[in-house]
Amino acid sequence: MQLGLADTLWARLHGRPAEDDDRLCAQTNLANAYQEAGRLAEAEALFRDVLATQRRVDGPNHRNTLVAAGNLGSALLNQGKYSDAEALLRDTLERKRDVLGAEHESTLLTAGNLALVLLSQGKYTEAEPVFRDTLAIQ
Repeated sequence: MQLGLADTLWARLHGRPAEDDDRLCAQTNLANAYQEAGRLAEAEALFRDVLATQRRVDGPNHRNTLVAAGNLGSALLNQGKYSDAEALLRDTLERKRDVLGAEHESTLLTAGNLALVLLSQGKYTEAEPVFRDTLAIQ
């Protein structure tokens, strides 16, 4: 049902300008629904488009851009694209800590995803302090 609703909303709003807030929200919702449905490549493409738009409209350090980057990082992780996910999540985590703070929910989510990427790559000595720091803050 989530996919059907997201698809219907996207059909109504995709004709709006790329920077329209409602369109970006609908696009993100559809990407999340695709991800939940296992349509990972389609989710990645939508997340990439949202991130590119947010960077262009709001700049690299805006909250919306950082959330979009985290969403893409999660999509890359879910597809096993660990190297790409790691690079994006490291950068995003640093920016989120600076902009949102270390204790912000979105920052902690990105830290957890980075730790999972590191773990998935067998980088245990790098993953452990990220997990520990995130747990301590939570």
